[in-house]
Amino acid sequence: MEVFINQDIRKHKPRDIGRFSLPEAGAIAVAMVLGYTVYALERHYFGVQTPNMIEMLPIVLVVIPPIAFGFGKIHGLSFNKYLKTSFVENYVNPQTRIFQSSMEFDYDISEFSAEELDAIRESLSQVDPDCAIDEKTGKLIKRKLSKEEKAEMAEWKGYK
Repeated sequence: MEVFINQDIRKHKPRDIGRFSLPEAGAIAVAMVLGYTVYALERHYFGVQTPNMIEMLPIVLVVIPPIAFGFGKIHGLSFNKYLKTSFVENYVNPQTRIFQSSMEFDYDISEFSAEELDAIRESLSQVDPDCAIDEKTGKLIKRKLSKEEKAEMAEWKGYK
């Protein structure tokens, strides 16, 4: 059964109190209470009756965070969801980076014993038969495949 909806549901915004949603109205109320509290403290302690620009700065700094939490949207997320998501992604569960290299490593072959070099060569031949350690420079090199080897690999790997 089809029902005609004259508005995109994803763009619908609930209007709970006047033209504001409940979180927005709550943010306005908290901002007003905090702003008036700071103004009352300034008036009581500093004798400010009508604040000028310098005296308004503490009031504005106190009012900005609740307004940001009520009205702010970053990348389509509300401000508190964005802060939670970015905290989780950056600190709780950070993304692991995969190290990429050009497959050239400098080894000082004199630092390895004969058994270690044999173990390295054996493990290289098992992992990638095309890799080897150059005996002169100590660099990890990838040798070129011959035409026969390329044809053989093309049969089972789709290698070209």
